[in-house]
Amino acid sequence: MFSVLGVKSLIAANMESDEAAAYANFIQNLVNKSTVSKKGAFCIFGNDSVARALINSAGNEAVSQNLEEVQRKCRAVYVSGENATNLKLYLSGMTRGKILTISAFEEFIANGGMIQVGMGRREFELTVDVKLLHAAQIKLDTLSTNLIIN
Repeated sequence: MFSVLGVKSLIAANMESDEAAAYANFIQNLVNKSTVSKKGAFCIFGNDSVARALINSAGNEAVSQNLEEVQRKCRAVYVSGENATNLKLYLSGMTRGKILTISAFEEFIANGGMIQVGMGRREFELTVDVKLLHAAQIKLDTLSTNLIIN
């Protein structure tokens, strides 16, 4: 499974800067418009091109693989694809902590993430694990729910 993740995660890592900036802008807006019960920063976990674009936004904070730090600091976390090691463990801990998890790599939902962002024919599309969002008491705004494809 890791080898598949390694290949698929290259998508976000190799995006052109304009495309990565568009993803980052969309993800930032999605997080800002979501209703999350937990207080804290929008945290960035990893170093793909989308993560680098997000970390340059005001108020966003880079975090390490320390789950306690993430649970203490973050209300939402963007997870880059190169963080495949122990991903399910971290994501389940974030879900228990009611932290919104979001990414742009293909196997994110299958690994326990909440929202996976992808590009459709003309606009962004979302694959969402509704059960995880509900369990964490997280709600998306109406415009975002219209982009859900699953």
